[in-house]
Amino acid sequence: MTMNNVINRITRDESLMLKTRIILTDELLTHLYGNRYLCRQKVMNLIYLFEYHLSLTEINGVYYRTLSGPANYHMLDEIEQTLKNIGWSKTKEVESESLYRSYIRTDEWQDINYTELELEQDWQEKVSEIRRFAKVMKPMTNEDTMMITTVYAAWNDLKLSGISFSDNDILRSIMDDWNMTYHQISRFNWRKTLAWLRSAEILPRGNGRKTIPLNHKSN
Repeated sequence: MTMNNVINRITRDESLMLKTRIILTDELLTHLYGNRYLCRQKVMNLIYLFEYHLSLTEINGVYYRTLSGPANYHMLDEIEQTLKNIGWSKTKEVESESLYRSYIRTDEWQDINYTELELEQDWQEKVSEIRRFAKVMKPMTNEDTMMITTVYAAWNDLKLSGISFSDNDILRSIMDDWNMTYHQISRFNWRKTLAWLRSAEILPRGNGRKTIPLNHKSN
C-alpha cells in the first residue's frame, strides 16, 4: 500500500476536517517560522503529535510508519494547496548538500480568523496548548522531532493494542516495526527520548488509530 491510499476513513464533515487541519498547520508554521529546522518533516510530525496528544479528533489523520516518523505526506500535500491561499509557500533549501523543503511566508500572508471558521469553542481553547508545544519543539532538530514523535507513536500503538507492555517493548517496536535505519540510532538515545516525553508530560493516551506499516496490504 502506498501513502496515497487512505484506509479506515471515518465519515465526518469534510469541510470541518479541512478547516481544522489548516488552522493547526498555520499555527505551527507561524510559531516555528524563522527556525533553521522548519521543514515539511517537522510540520508533519507535529501534526501527528498534536492531533493525538491534544485529542484534535477533527483532524482525522491516517499516519504511516515512515523513515521520517509518523507521516502522511498525501494529507500534507492537500493542506499545502489550501495554505497557498493565505500566503504560505514551499521553498527548496540546501543544507550540507541535502535538499529539503521548507516554508516561506509571502507578502499576501493573512492570519486565519478563527470565529469565521465556526469551530467549536472546545477546539479553539486548545490553541494555547498548540502554541506552548510549538515553542518547546521549535529549537529541536529534525532528528529530535522524528525521534520524539516515533517514540510517542510506538507507545500509543501499544496502548491501542490493549496489552501490557514495558519500555523495552516500546523500543523493540521501534526497532522491529518501523524502519531498519532506526537501528543506527542507539537504544540509549531512544531511551533518552522516552524519558524526555515523560519529563515533558507528553504521554500517549491511546487516542486515534494505530500507525500503518508502509508494506501494509489492504484486502
